[in-house]
Amino acid sequence: MKRRTRWVWGVIAALLLLPAGASGEGYGFYGWGRGWPSIGVPDAVKDIAPEFKGLDIDLMHDHFTFGYLYDSASTPEDRFGWRFNFGVDIAVTHFDGMSGAPDLGGIGVGFDDMASNLYDATGYGFAAKYAYGFGIVRTDRMRVWVGPSVRLNVDYVDQKSESFQQEALSVDMDPWGIIMSVGGGIEGGIRYDIASDVSLDFSTGFHYNFFGYYEDMNLKVNGESVGSDNSFFTGTEPFVFVEIALRFDFSGNTNAP
Repeated sequence: MKRRTRWVWGVIAALLLLPAGASGEGYGFYGWGRGWPSIGVPDAVKDIAPEFKGLDIDLMHDHFTFGYLYDSASTPEDRFGWRFNFGVDIAVTHFDGMSGAPDLGGIGVGFDDMASNLYDATGYGFAAKYAYGFGIVRTDRMRVWVGPSVRLNVDYVDQKSESFQQEALSVDMDPWGIIMSVGGGIEGGIRYDIASDVSLDFSTGFHYNFFGYYEDMNLKVNGESVGSDNSFFTGTEPFVFVEIALRFDFSGNTNAP
């Protein structure tokens, strides 16, 4: 586990040390996004309690992203421009409830508590986004744009350990997982030139994502290790996001005021 943690922070440090002028434009963005995926229960739980087979676990993911933004529009007066973001992503997952649960009285309440403990976790990975913007308002200082965009998130999640008991059966679970979401939708924003080589950038949008979740659990049954059990869940995820950036222009362009 310590080796994984050192690897994650090493990647973050490498990204932050990349030269800002590498592509001849300006960089720097901070993004927040929230998604609401629903997944099924792990296969190990289905084996223990088949009555939970049709259950959906509703999650909520907050993504905090920081890294670099490239904007091909050299001045606010450009009609068209494409934008590319790439950066470190921190995903904070929350258990948001269950749907389709059978009426099992106290057992259902116990499973709700277990799911909350398992899925309240933090993940680390990367995010990339591409957008193509059409300038609908263009002045010498300000550009208001709207257009399609697509986004990819991949995060490693180290979940909490948890136990499940049903009558004389006791199961201990030590899971980890990888979450991925990819999709697209609409985005719009405002770019305002503060100076000839510095712009303030704000955008927001809505995506509908394909969501995948791979989970691997180290299992112990009645105190004896039985290896691991993995599951793969897929679904869809509505996703909203906001992005704020300072864009530094290293292209040498002097057309902006």
